[in-house]
Amino acid sequence: MVAARQWQRLADQAFAEFGLSSACTGPLLMIGRSGGGIRQVALAQQLGMEGPSLVRLLDKLCAQALVRREADSSDRRANQLWLTDAGQALVGRIEIRLDALRAEVFGALSEAQVQVVL
Repeated sequence: MVAARQWQRLADQAFAEFGLSSACTGPLLMIGRSGGGIRQVALAQQLGMEGPSLVRLLDKLCAQALVRREADSSDRRANQLWLTDAGQALVGRIEIRLDALRAEVFGALSEAQVQVVL
């Protein structure tokens, strides 16, 4: 538990280097890792968030021109989420920073060992 809190604190500091809160970084990374085109509802489920809470974060990310919403062609009531070019570039930089932070903090631990620690 202590390790998880310390990791989150370090990750939050890393996100702040990019001008983002951890709350906004989660959706941004998940959209990037999904390859884009993820439905807003699916993203909320993956993040364990309520829809209205996610909408506020997405509004911020859209206002920063990092994410764009598009109507789902198979269901006009649903939105698909995509990273903009700026969002893709930022996610790439964040992932590099997180990889470096993981290596620094967890060293030679395997992914399975890291999951146990966290």
